[in-house]
Amino acid sequence: MMDTQQGLPGGEEWVDQWLTSISDHGARTRRLSEAVIAVSASASDADGAVRVTVSSSGLVTELWLGEEVT
Repeated sequence: MMDTQQGLPGGEEWVDQWLTSISDHGARTRRLSEAVIAVSASASDADGAVRVTVSSSGLVTELWLGEEVT
């Protein structure tokens, strides 16, 4: 008969490694999320009369219109 108190050989180490792996994945996911949030993109028209910057979520964070824009 199997002793249910002992569990599987190496089981505790496997669980510890699994928990460490999950924790590592969570930390990498948080870092990636923070990096994506920090991303922005800017563009301007050919003559530089209009410049716009948007965040990673698509929100306009900066809009510049030159005097020539009416």
